[in-house]
Amino acid sequence: MPEAFSVGAAVGAVKTAYDTSKKVYEASKVLANAELKMLIAELAQQLAEANLQMAELKTQYGELLEENRKLKEKNAGEQPKKKWGCYLFEGDTELYCPACWSTKGQKSPTTRLNSQRRQCTVCKATLGSG
Repeated sequence: MPEAFSVGAAVGAVKTAYDTSKKVYEASKVLANAELKMLIAELAQQLAEANLQMAELKTQYGELLEENRKLKEKNAGEQPKKKWGCYLFEGDTELYCPACWSTKGQKSPTTRLNSQRRQCTVCKATLGSG
């Protein structure tokens, strides 16, 4: 995803175009025809640039929505088993934090504290019996 386009740039482009439109309005009252045409051309260019940036942002937004949907589908298909207060996913030997999985859909590994307790490496939750 290109970093050249951003919300800030798009908003800035729209603001610049708006400011130029105010100049055009004021100029239409006092300026000669040639100066007015130049300001109108500048406004048209700025609005075209803002439109391109907004279209790119819409595309990026759509891509992010699709990526989010795919991640949710992937996570929904994985049903972990419980083992020692942690989650164990099919085909995996690592034990994961159930809190991180439930709240963020994130597989956060745990480490052993002692023979009965484990700790999440991300949220620091203590898991296990006893």
